[in-house]
Amino acid sequence: MKKVVIFCGVIVVFLLTLAGCGIKKSKVKIMPKEADVASINHIENTNENNPENTEENKVYYVEYNEVYADNGKIIIVHGYGKTKSIWEYRTAVDIGEVQYDSVSFLKHDLNYGIVLIREYGVIKALDAQTGKEKWRINDFEGYCENCEIDSFGNIYVYTYFPNRLYIIDLNGKLTKVLDIYKLEGWEEDRDLLSPGDCQISFEGQGIVTIISNEIDYSEYKGSEEDPKYITRKLTIDTVNETIKVEDLKEEDI
Repeated sequence: MKKVVIFCGVIVVFLLTLAGCGIKKSKVKIMPKEADVASINHIENTNENNPENTEENKVYYVEYNEVYADNGKIIIVHGYGKTKSIWEYRTAVDIGEVQYDSVSFLKHDLNYGIVLIREYGVIKALDAQTGKEKWRINDFEGYCENCEIDSFGNIYVYTYFPNRLYIIDLNGKLTKVLDIYKLEGWEEDRDLLSPGDCQISFEGQGIVTIISNEIDYSEYKGSEEDPKYITRKLTIDTVNETIKVEDLKEEDI
């Protein structure tokens, strides 16, 4: 009887050993806490270390939101796949003391795989698929939310304070900076208007058109009365560095 019990015990131990050889420990991915995700300039990227699900984690569109708090404004950018957010980027806090809207979302283009953001004198380009920083341009001057990309992949950023047109290639090289009031064709007695909400378009390679509806400061007499607005069209030849300025009438718009 003892021999039978011992024999059965050996068999049980042997079977458990065989079963144990087939057990695989699965890796558990721990998602960050909300406090971690909320950190400034944090990027949560689920594409990384997941090469088998590239289609599932492909970014199809980009959205951003301005969030206001007691200490200022931040911009939260998301790259979304078909069913979820693939990555998140949070800007530094805009405390509104350095310049107007020191933090802004400029432009995104999935064809070129780029998301452009301005943070306190720095233009940052993020990879549209991963949210990671591709390049940056430091010492950027001027207030702006006006940005466009032409069919050749050149990035145009138009600013005021000072009035400038920055031209950047897709690799982050600053190829040209044009001071608007120094271009040939600009009339010295003409007031510079803040570009605020502009429309930037292209009329062939090197020809940039900017249309802006802004306050005409030559007619503005104070805050007690409604300001007069004027629509201005700038046609800039970026190669020859010339400019043509037209103040448009309503029938021309």
